[in-house]
Amino acid sequence: MEVYYYDIEKQNTSSDYINCNSAEELCSRVDVLSIHLPYNAHTHFIINKDVLKLMKSSIIIVNTARGGVVNENDLLEYLRNSKISGYATDVLYGEPNIKNHPLIDYATQHDNLIVTPHIAGNTFESIEKTENFIANKLYDLIMK
Repeated sequence: MEVYYYDIEKQNTSSDYINCNSAEELCSRVDVLSIHLPYNAHTHFIINKDVLKLMKSSIIIVNTARGGVVNENDLLEYLRNSKISGYATDVLYGEPNIKNHPLIDYATQHDNLIVTPHIAGNTFESIEKTENFIANKLYDLIMK
């Protein structure tokens, strides 16, 4: 497998990966796009119809970043018309208010969209670390 990436900060990385000069170049070359971006003014709806039209129709997009980085209306149009193969996400724009969310409604009737809960940090180990961290902070506060 060839792994492509694009980083706006132009960080040095392993020569095992192929650097793209732009997000557009990356999106036009990959078969699977895994999105890892913070959500801010620059990344709001960064994946939109202008970027989606550059992608292969066989692409699968995985968004575990933030809901607002993908324009979900544009995405739904591409999913409905089979212009992209699939989308998987654990984030939705407008969370936590997702009642009647269009992606969830679509996912209940179609198999090219998967929506799962955003619980990456919800493991026994992370909960234990959090509890220990809080207990130590409380102890330090009381003992001072």
